[in-house]
Amino acid sequence: MKNINEISGRFNGVKFRDKDSFTCLCPCHKDKNNSMSVTQSGEKILFHCFAGCNTEDILKTVGLTWSDIMQEKENDFRANCERWLNRKFLDSYDYIDETGAYLYTKIRMTDKTIRYCVKDNGGQIVKNQANGIPRTLYNLQSLLNAIKAGQTVYIVEGEKDVKTLIALGFVATTAGGTNDWKPEFSKYFADADVVILPDNDKPGLKLKDKIVKDISSFARSIRWTLTSREDKGDVTDYLQKERHTVDELKELISRSERIALNSSDEGPILTGLTDIEEQEVEWLISEHIPKGEVIVMCGDGGVGKSTLWANIAAAISSGNKSILEFEYDADHFNNFPTHKQGKVIYFSSEDDTARVLKKKLRANNANLENISTVPLDDEQFKQISFSSEALKKIIKRDRPALVIFDPLQSFIDSNADMAKRNHMRQQLTPLAALGKKYGTTFMIVCHTNKRTGAYGRNRLADSADIWDIARAVFIVGYTGDGEGTRYISCEKLSYGERPQTVLFHVNSSGVAVPTALTANDDKYYMDNNNSTRRKQPKIDEATEEIVRFLEGEEKPIKELDAHLREMGIANETARRAKSKLREEDRRMEIRQEGYGASKKFYASLLDSKNMTK
Repeated sequence: MKNINEISGRFNGVKFRDKDSFTCLCPCHKDKNNSMSVTQSGEKILFHCFAGCNTEDILKTVGLTWSDIMQEKENDFRANCERWLNRKFLDSYDYIDETGAYLYTKIRMTDKTIRYCVKDNGGQIVKNQANGIPRTLYNLQSLLNAIKAGQTVYIVEGEKDVKTLIALGFVATTAGGTNDWKPEFSKYFADADVVILPDNDKPGLKLKDKIVKDISSFARSIRWTLTSREDKGDVTDYLQKERHTVDELKELISRSERIALNSSDEGPILTGLTDIEEQEVEWLISEHIPKGEVIVMCGDGGVGKSTLWANIAAAISSGNKSILEFEYDADHFNNFPTHKQGKVIYFSSEDDTARVLKKKLRANNANLENISTVPLDDEQFKQISFSSEALKKIIKRDRPALVIFDPLQSFIDSNADMAKRNHMRQQLTPLAALGKKYGTTFMIVCHTNKRTGAYGRNRLADSADIWDIARAVFIVGYTGDGEGTRYISCEKLSYGERPQTVLFHVNSSGVAVPTALTANDDKYYMDNNNSTRRKQPKIDEATEEIVRFLEGEEKPIKELDAHLREMGIANETARRAKSKLREEDRRMEIRQEGYGASKKFYASLLDSKNMTK
């Protein structure tokens, strides 16, 4: 294969744009201005004549062959496609994921036949279909890099148009045909300046409307314009058949219609269910941790929460198996790749990174290049909270796969009350929105409460709202077998069947080593542990809960009763506890307001200095 410098002497009017591309006069038609681009793209050289001249004719005219401009394996692939489909090959398009990993190839033949396949590095077709491989956007990695750099990106209908725009220095993408766009592609356009160049026909305009509707809550700005005025014409036709210049295209785009986002005076625009495409759940860790959601890990102090999240963070950073994916026994639990590597960010006010956490992550075979943090002693740490602008900027800039907060209390607003209904929902809602927008999963680490007989939902800190907003909840504890065995139980999984509980111990290196699977859950172990908490009288427990709920504030009796029910305290127990506080301890008073149907009751604690002696 020749390089771009070796073939440049065969053309007239050569003007290099950079070391990998030049423009020149096309040798196949009467060309007064440079209307052809030549680009070195990896292992092949691409020719593009804006008048529409065929690459094969260009090669013949200047005495080149296909083997001169692409490696033999590309020629093999073309020949393989023609033998397979018994048709003449036109073009192929390799689809990659956001990390640059190859996924599948779309093949287009001269008779408009389209097929999908998977090929190897030698140009051999290893699968005649790409079934089971999720579809994605063409030129995805370049798209994401351009958005991150603040460049305008373009959406067109087909791969041919993407190649046309790339040759001109634009960054473009497509889902393929008019029926290939999926709403889940919208997340890739977060904070992007987008220009849509639809085909000039009803399907093309309908696709444009669908894309606008889907990305309007993600993109920073959206504009659109028709280019070709021919029926079914596209941007390639505009440049090649209608002979418009690049400057004319840029001028047309500058005058394109800007779509107002979220500015309707008639209220929100509703979406009919017929326009919403059903989606499969995406997983960060298959069947355990959903992608782009809020999840929770909780447990008593000292049970190994940081040890477990270090294991999970290491798995995401390296692509290796996590403890959650343990399947049989320790002899079968090997550390081998099971998913894509991703960036991980953690914020911890519990353990020091230099003395503790880096060692834990390294012991778990983490790819440390994919993990970052803001150390606790860094002044910037104070800027991090669930709703802070600092966090939003980090997520937007770095697009991490997983962000970990340990513990929850360090990242909520100072005026938030974890015991008040909906306070925690207000705190966590910004995370849920960021997850949907950027595909980031957020893991929140928190302590369990000390209530006797509580398990599952009622063990999460002080608010059931934490449980409600989380899409997966894991509880960590000791089994009580006398040998230090611990468990991690998935108590909630919104998008699938709850997996079995993993039993594990922590070795001398501080690594969680799985030992067995069991159907037992948190309730089973809480019921079987002989903790002193379980011996505490239920009325005393209810009394403590009332005091904590009313501390420093008068509240309606209805709110108090609702909170006690939510905490799993029976009505009769609650009644006796209130009576004890009023009559025996003389620490609480009930105030009536209004009469008849408008009568209301309020409860408050008496200040110790005002208590009746």
